[in-house]
Formats: sequence, structure tokens, C-alpha cells
Amino acid sequence: MTDLSQQELDFYPDSKLEKDIAQITTGQGIVLFTSNDPEELIKRCAQDLGSPLSSPFKKEEFLVQSRGMNSWLKLQLADKLGVFANAKFRFPEETIWMILRGFLGYGPDKNPYTKEGMAWRIFHLLPELIKTQERDFSQVSRYLGTSLGNQDANRSFRLCRQVATLYDTYLTYRPEMIMDWMAGKLPDGGNRWQGLLWQHLRKEFKEKSLPELVNNCALLKSPKTLNFCLRDYPFLEFPPYLLSFLIYCKPMVGFGPFTFMFYNLLRSCGGM
Repeated sequence: MTDLSQQELDFYPDSKLEKDIAQITTGQGIVLFTSNDPEELIKRCAQDLGSPLSSPFKKEEFLVQSRGMNSWLKLQLADKLGVFANAKFRFPEETIWMILRGFLGYGPDKNPYTKEGMAWRIFHLLPELIKTQERDFSQVSRYLGTSLGNQDANRSFRLCRQVATLYDTYLTYRPEMIMDWMAGKLPDGGNRWQGLLWQHLRKEFKEKSLPELVNNCALLKSPKTLNFCLRDYPFLEFPPYLLSFLIYCKPMVGFGPFTFMFYNLLRSCGGM
């Protein structure tokens, strides 16, 4: 086997990389850094933090997936910078709604359609729907044993949690289906009850869901207020349609300073 030198493996020599980064990070939009070494990503992130924000009172915004990552990042950046303060760490759900509020200029501070919130409302709605729409909810009724008059509340709530988790996935990755249900385009067959239940759930919440808000954003010529630099560490799976929407909106007239800095931790492949 032929040995390869470090230079031969260096697809992006330092001089070229630094030049490219200098050009990229001076603009706005979406910037992606990748490495299979978290230390390199932390080093890159600390270097980027050397460029101050427009105001000393502004906070650096970080997107993380857990409290553990939150604590680890703080410690690592403090070690690299000496002092690390005035930063806000957000979770994906909170971040998405912050962006939507920035586009629309209104809306709830937090996502009302949480799994727990939906589960309890479904638990409240199901008995009446099974009674009044027996044909459409026959599968649910059989599963819960409602027809036998011995419904198990614990079993019922477990089902409601599963349905809430399913709806949470639909809201993120099947927004077109949610919009179809809202327009009255319900599926035929055994899954019709899902669309009917969602329609009643939406009325119960009296708040627009994520796909509806994104659809409203698409009708705007420019966002109301959106001004931030968000650092995502490590790179999280952002809802594809929302990310596409942000890219689509970038050239809009009046678009404020907006930057995503993605620090993507690559996973190593197993040996052959």
C-alpha cells in the first residue's frame, strides 16, 4: 500500500481555506464548517467569536440539542477565549418559533403544539369523536375496547402520546399533508381518522400550526424583524422545508442581517 503524505491528503491547504473563509464570513446567509474533530470545530467557533457583534449588549445565539452540549460548549469556549459570557443557548423548537416571529412580527413566544400539549388535548377529544363519528374512528375504538365498555384510561393515554408524536413528525416533515387536512382534503380508508382528529385538535388550540405560519411567511414581500447571527453546534437536522424557505427569502428586499453558522461534526465510517 502506498503511503500518502500529509500534503497529499490536505485537500484544502491552509492558505486557500483562510482566504475562502475570510470571503464567506464577511457576508450574510448560511455558512457551513465541517470536521470529524470537535476540537477543530470549537477552535473555529472561538475564532469566529473574535469578530464582535454590532452592539456590546447583543447576545451570541447558539443552537444546541441538549443541556449537556450547552454546558460543554461554555466550558470549551471559556477555555479557548479566557472569558466567555453574554451568550444565549436555544433548543431547536424555540429557535424555529423565534425565526417565525421575526418574519411575521407576531405569534406565540413558544410552540403551543408540543407533544405533551397535543397528547392531553387528544385525550380530551377522542371519547366524543369515537361516539359521534363511530365509522371513521372504528379502528381506534376497537384498539381501545370502547365498544365493549371497558376502555382503559392508561391504554388510551398511551395511544394519545403516540398520536401526538406522529403529529409532531408530520408538522416538521410532512407540512403539505397538514395543509391538505386544513383544506379539507382528508385521506380515504383507515387513516381518515387522523385528518379528522387533527382538524378538531387545531380548533381546540385556536393557534396556527408551524406549516400554516410558514405558509403565511411566504406571502410576505419582506420579513418584519429578523436580525441575528445563529451558531449551530454541532449541526442539527433543521426541518428541510423551513431551511429551504429561509434560503428562498434571503434575496428579499429589506432583509435584515441574518447569518447561520453551522459547525458540522462528521461521523467517521466503519472499516471495510
